[in-house]
Amino acid sequence: AIDDGTDEGAAVADDDEPPAAFPRECADMPALVAAVRDGSFRPSMPDRWHRYAHRRWERTPPIVPSAEGEPGRCDIDRVPAKELTPDAFKRVYLEQRPVIIVNATDFTEFQAMTAKSVILYCYADYDVTLSTANKNSYAKTEASLRYYVENMIKPTTLDASGVGSKYFFGDNRHSEWDALFKHYRRPAQYIWSHTSLSFGVGGSGSGVPFHTHGHVFAEVFHGRKRWFLQAPGPEPRFDPDESSLRWATLVAPSLPESDRARILECVCDPGDLLYIPGHWHHSTLNIGETVFMSAFV
Repeated sequence: AIDDGTDEGAAVADDDEPPAAFPRECADMPALVAAVRDGSFRPSMPDRWHRYAHRRWERTPPIVPSAEGEPGRCDIDRVPAKELTPDAFKRVYLEQRPVIIVNATDFTEFQAMTAKSVILYCYADYDVTLSTANKNSYAKTEASLRYYVENMIKPTTLDASGVGSKYFFGDNRHSEWDALFKHYRRPAQYIWSHTSLSFGVGGSGSGVPFHTHGHVFAEVFHGRKRWFLQAPGPEPRFDPDESSLRWATLVAPSLPESDRARILECVCDPGDLLYIPGHWHHSTLNIGETVFMSAFV
């Protein structure tokens, strides 16, 4: 997310392509994806499909190589779902400590539905709410998904501030996204209550600084996400208006050893479901263009 130069609260200007109707085949996302895979897809809006058909989420790493973290480091328990019973999850992790559950659901269908070509074909002209990428994300703006993806998710630079960067995460209009969201598979074996979904897309090096909220399950479908977590209590040392990239590359390595020892980190890939207990401090850093969902419990 790069500062687009607009005033806080102002709408982001779009280019001159008029809004288009929701392509009728997007109402049945599984059928659309299956047709794309087998080559039988016949778009109702062929010019629109031609524009997006070959788009792929970029895997470009952050501009600072160290932002990807120490290879192989993961301070959080990683447990295959087949080895973690619901009772064990409740006894060991629920509202106690974080865990990464591997292959909790079959995520591949939703991954295909959120391919860059598919999601732009279906939702390019839908407005999304952008938040500033600082601790409390106070300022909100709007842009079409197409404008955001094509103009605002270039790799974050070290001089970009969190308060000056715009980030698409949450504030989703669920009625507009229902054709997609209804196919998201919640990890039903670990969630027993209502969940609120927050969907987002971020550029390489984007993310949000440390913040807290209730417990949540989070996963990525494209790209990778580096997480930093600290148990409830005093906040980690950070500037709430500074970018995650700057904190991870310039601040974190210089923290006293006692501070660094309290911070857990790990990189999550598609297929990893991260559970974060309530009130744990956490910060994120996207590696490559990243598509993700969080289920707040």
